[in-house]
Amino acid sequence: MASVVTHRLPSGKWNARIRQHGQQLTSHTFDTKRQADDWGRRQLTALAGGVDLRAGRSLVSDLLDEWLAFRVLTVAHKTFQTDRNLARWARVAMGQLQVAQVTSGTIADELAAHAKTKRSSTLLRYRAVLRAFYGWCTQRGYIAANPVLGVRIPASMPPDDMAPYSREELEQHLGAWWNLDQDAAGLVEFIAATGLRWSEARALTPSDLRMVPAPAVIVSRAQPEGSPLKGTKSGKSRRVPLPAHVVPWVITRMNARYIAPIRSVKALHRRLDWANTSDGRRIHDLRHTAITLWLTEGVDMPTARHWAGHADLTTMTRYTGYLGTAADAAAIDLINKTRVHAGYTIHRKEDAC
Repeated sequence: MASVVTHRLPSGKWNARIRQHGQQLTSHTFDTKRQADDWGRRQLTALAGGVDLRAGRSLVSDLLDEWLAFRVLTVAHKTFQTDRNLARWARVAMGQLQVAQVTSGTIADELAAHAKTKRSSTLLRYRAVLRAFYGWCTQRGYIAANPVLGVRIPASMPPDDMAPYSREELEQHLGAWWNLDQDAAGLVEFIAATGLRWSEARALTPSDLRMVPAPAVIVSRAQPEGSPLKGTKSGKSRRVPLPAHVVPWVITRMNARYIAPIRSVKALHRRLDWANTSDGRRIHDLRHTAITLWLTEGVDMPTARHWAGHADLTTMTRYTGYLGTAADAAAIDLINKTRVHAGYTIHRKEDAC
């Protein structure tokens, strides 16, 4: 039969110990007796539910190593790499805590600390890693409940602003890039025309090309650098038509192993002197360029969403927020015409002088 033993320490704090069969299973120190008693009751409940309180004394850093060894066998390679990298944050912040000492408050404090320098998308991924790890601990009886469940993401840095090229800017830069390296410039123009993600462009082969009934590429897989082939981000394949101006370059790649003649962003940057010629854009901004040009040049949103490979229209709202919509333009045009028809004018102070 397990029991709780509490006593006051010389410092004035209260220590609670869980004992069973004459042995101490775990202990913790609190500021008040009420906190110690509440903790003791929770530990007895967990023990009755099959939780191994001795295992709960294991350090988070040690269990993270065990979890990662399990994780590498159960998730995709890219997912494991992300999990392993983000798990390092947990080692620094809570690695020396016993796993049973981690509470929802501990998790909330940890996320709040990272919110000062990290964006919400990164915090969401980190929380997912913590949830998976503590869920694993719960399944093995190390803790009674997952402390991550119910913890919200705090306010964080705003997402990266899009920086697409305008049509005129793109043409100007392409002219300079073609003079530097035709293979690299052709690849950049191809991505800016199709909106493919870098990992999707790397995975394309000549077998993915279709020339009838109209030139297009079939995007069905992706290959991030340093990772094996995998499916697309949406999990679905899609057909992306090829504008006429990129078809000649694509035809020159028909006998190559891959459509992309360059296999790393680093090499592409080097061959195009990207740091000095891109005006601060990223390779991913080529994808943003394609999507914004589609929308501004009249492609309807459902079609643009399909070409871009977004799972739903929600993601496209980022572009409408950036560009506005046809409804915005129509409404402003109506306002302007109404004001002219009614003879409205703007009276300035200097006009009255």
